[in-house]
Amino acid sequence: MKTQDFLVHYVFSAEKVDVNTLASDLFDSAIEQIEWFREKDRNREQKLPNSEIYQQALDYSQKELEYGKETSKIVTDGEKVIFSFGIQNKRKDFEYISEDKRRMWLRQHLDDHFLNYMRTSILEKSFDWKEKNDKEMNLKFGKLSEALDEVLDGAYELKTKRFWIEGE
Repeated sequence: MKTQDFLVHYVFSAEKVDVNTLASDLFDSAIEQIEWFREKDRNREQKLPNSEIYQQALDYSQKELEYGKETSKIVTDGEKVIFSFGIQNKRKDFEYISEDKRRMWLRQHLDDHFLNYMRTSILEKSFDWKEKNDKEMNLKFGKLSEALDEVLDGAYELKTKRFWIEGE
């Protein structure tokens, strides 16, 4: 990870996440979601006019997620789990800082390329009505979905006890 990269920190309750699989639960699930969208677009009988741009956007998001997983770290004290991952500081618009000291374009980037796919994929795996989902997986991802919601509660603030971005 480059020193100028931003480091996103989530603090989870240890009882709601599996420390051994947390990085793959978040990142691999999100990448699976992207692959599903990619295949859905590729297999359309009638291609959409913006299909190539859409595929490029999916590729970009996947690369961002892969970098996040590659740079992820977990620290735990038994009660809480601090999960951190990097976002490359390579965009000029990340330099803009709002009056309340937040980097709004960085946060939008986090939403668009990380949370959008993480949240939907985790939520999908928590549903028990899907044939491929087993009950153990449903419970695990249901807890993870709830834990992520708790972490992101108040994430619009500069820093909370469960969420902050180092370098912001």
